[in-house]
Formats: sequence, structure tokens, C-alpha cells
Amino acid sequence: MFDFSMMWLFQKLALIPAILIALTFHEVSHGLVAYGLGDATAKSMGRLSLNPLRHLDVVGTLCLLFVGFGWAKPVPVNPYALTKKPKTGMAWVAAAGPASNLCMALIGGILLMIYLKVVGYDWLWAAGYTAPLYFGLFFLYFIQINIVLMIFNLIPLPPLDGSRIVSVFLPAEARFRYNLIERYGTMILLALCVIPIGGTTVISWILNTPVEWLTNLIYSLAGLTA
Repeated sequence: MFDFSMMWLFQKLALIPAILIALTFHEVSHGLVAYGLGDATAKSMGRLSLNPLRHLDVVGTLCLLFVGFGWAKPVPVNPYALTKKPKTGMAWVAAAGPASNLCMALIGGILLMIYLKVVGYDWLWAAGYTAPLYFGLFFLYFIQINIVLMIFNLIPLPPLDGSRIVSVFLPAEARFRYNLIERYGTMILLALCVIPIGGTTVISWILNTPVEWLTNLIYSLAGLTA
């Protein structure tokens, strides 16, 4: 008899490292770009480390693990220290996180392609909890999690990365009013997670189509088609 609880645990064990790597590189990318533009805040606080524990937000990580989207602890940035690009620096810093996730998703696609050529496809239908199945699931999850993080963070709602990018291009007064939304950002996000629309929630409705399309595109390019 198939043990669904064991398979659930097996899948989560493949998902956890994918989440840790994706979140860590997302936040380190923010910090590295900020440092390159003149702001050493993240470096001074140890946030350029590849140690996942320095970047994890407990609630955000649990949401990624059980809900399908989430976040890490934001890297501190002093916009006034971005002396190399004082006007557009925050946009570059903000874009670095989603850009890193896209790069990692593409790298994951290349690794999946190599894995399929070397190991084959039998692990997709394997019975039991085998090493080929574990690593295959890891590559699939790694691609998907990075796409989710990229799309989620590009939503133009303060304090998500998308809002930092949009903010730079707004007139001063509009930027000030737009950034005021940040104090309510968490509450708005929570509301989007529970407000129903079309049989799902608003946040899932926003994420599902672009995440599914881009994830399936990378899967297919890697040689994994339905």
C-alpha cells in the first residue's frame, strides 16, 4: 500500500534545499549590487553571507514550504549611500533579486537537461524513495521555486522588489505617496492571500499563470514535456 505521508515528507525533503538556495542567492544578490553601488550596510551586517540562516524569515520560509510562495528577511539598504547610481540605484538593487532567481531557474533547467540525459526518465515513475527520484524532484522544485520568487517579488506592491523598481520612475510627489503604502504592505499581502477569486485566492490568481507558463517553458527546454 502506498504511503502518502512518506511521499509528502520525501517531497518536502527535496523542496527544502531548493528553497534555502533560492532565498539565499536572492538576498545576497540585493546586497552585492548595493555594495557595488557604494552601500556597505548589508556587508557590515553580515548579509553577504551564503549561510541561509542569515537570510531566512520564519513565516516567509514556511509559506514557501506549505503555501507555494514566500519571502526572506529583507537585506538592509541605505539608498543615500548608493553614490554610483544615486537616482536609479534602488531599482538596480531591487531588480537584482528577481534577476538572480531567473538566472538560477535557467541554471536549474540546464542541470535538469543534463540529469535527464545521464539518468533518463525512469525516476519519474519510480516506486519507492530512490536517489534518482530525490534529485529529480530537487531540480524540478528548484526551477519552480525560483520562478515563484521572481514573479512574486516583481509584484509592484511595497515593500516587494517590483515597487522599488516602479518607484524610481515616478515623480517625487507620486513616489512619496506610493511608498506610503509600505506601512500597509504586509496586511495587503495577507488580504490577497485569503480574498477569493475564481475558485482560488487573489495572490494565486496573480501568480499561477506566469509561474506555470515560465516553469513549463524551462521544463520543456530541458527536455521534460507533458
